[in-house]
Amino acid sequence: MPSIWRTRIELRDELPTIRAAVRGPLGRVKLTRVVVDSGSSMTIMDSGFAASIDLTADRACGDSRIRGPTGPSLGYRIIAPTIGVLGRILADHEIRVHDLTEDMEIDGVIGMDVLGRGKLILDTPEHTVEFHWK
Repeated sequence: MPSIWRTRIELRDELPTIRAAVRGPLGRVKLTRVVVDSGSSMTIMDSGFAASIDLTADRACGDSRIRGPTGPSLGYRIIAPTIGVLGRILADHEIRVHDLTEDMEIDGVIGMDVLGRGKLILDTPEHTVEFHWK
């Protein structure tokens, strides 16, 4: 039976953001703000945020290369023990870690690796997001 999750969004540089909680391998949990981005194929976290919860390059499971509007970026892939986002706790979820812009005050992007698990309804005039999990 699918579940439905709904919350308000906050626009940062005209991008829809929501709250997420990420737990690192040593149990440290931090609440953060992430962009809901159906244009990203994967979930990405900022390297500074990742380091603050011990998701560091020495724990990486591989390299990561992404291409964005400013060109290619090199980073690493890592398994986050848990990510609490869109009303669910995702266990052992692989994320990409890269240096993100500091101007936007966000620590990550929730991409299609998560959003593809359901139906996303983004209502920007009402400042809400609704997610129907499959």
